[in-house]
Amino acid sequence: QIMDTRQASRKPGELAEHIGDSMSASDWSWLWENDAVGWHCNFVHPTLQKHIADLTQGKSGCRILMPLCGASHDLKWLVDQGHQVVGVEVAEQGILQFFTQFGLKYDVTSSKDIADAKIYSACDGRLQIWQCDLFAVSRDTIGTFDSTWDRGSLVAISPHLRQRYCELISSLLNSTGRMLLEAVSHKETGSFHGPPFSVEEEDVTKLLGPFFHCKLLHRRASPSALERFRQAGFTEFYLPAYLFCKKEIE
Repeated sequence: QIMDTRQASRKPGELAEHIGDSMSASDWSWLWENDAVGWHCNFVHPTLQKHIADLTQGKSGCRILMPLCGASHDLKWLVDQGHQVVGVEVAEQGILQFFTQFGLKYDVTSSKDIADAKIYSACDGRLQIWQCDLFAVSRDTIGTFDSTWDRGSLVAISPHLRQRYCELISSLLNSTGRMLLEAVSHKETGSFHGPPFSVEEEDVTKLLGPFFHCKLLHRRASPSALERFRQAGFTEFYLPAYLFCKKEIE
């Protein structure tokens, strides 16, 4: 499923001023509370399953970051594979939905370093979800990671924040870290601006090239997503997946 923030029936003017611009924390919370989360998948993402060995370099016990994780089934699947997983999500409703759908018990603590941030912990500490603004975290607050799985994160943030996002992700990965990214590439004749925002291969190279070696894994057409967005004037809709390997610092 693909993000479509137009699914919910809104009150006149509600959220409309934000579509195509920066979405606030309250906007994302509103979408979760009103079940307008067309991007949420009720299954483990096949791209992650197919390329997990590439992401983890075949290792077990990796520390994996999932930015803007929502209620993703991938969180639980990665823990079940023997990894330590940290998600970051601003909307509390998304986090609570995750724990409810799997019937997981959890503890909640407050962050000592990030104001108003909550840390939800489960699975004997092997899973954490931080409820806070993604840009509030740093190496000092959340630590470093072996891998990052980005499904719907880069394409959800406003384009003017992309550079900041990529710099943050790079800083959170250790020197041999890797990132698996599924982006969205679409063409339209209408006035749709996102999210999801289209991220083309040249954008990926420009944004992440300074930090990573990049490999395009596949570029899959999505007829179902194209049909859903056809009324917005979409003529093409692709889901490209990339593997990024951290460059050595000279």
